[in-house]
Amino acid sequence: MDITKTKLSLIRKLQSKIKEEGISLRELEFITGISKSQIHKIITNEDTNCSLEHILLLCVKLNIPFEIKNYEKF
Repeated sequence: MDITKTKLSLIRKLQSKIKEEGISLRELEFITGISKSQIHKIITNEDTNCSLEHILLLCVKLNIPFEIKNYEKF
């Protein structure tokens, strides 16, 4: 799976969880240590070069399951 598609899939899961639980940017900033502006860019998908590490950290802190596969190159 392409990294961009993976990011988009995780961002959709984040958006859903945040909306479902009514979590504020301030709460996410406190939980993760990521700035509110960066979280906003990730959640709204404004930053196409956002860090996969930040997305995964948000997923971990919000208990959103994800799977990472390692494909060997032939």
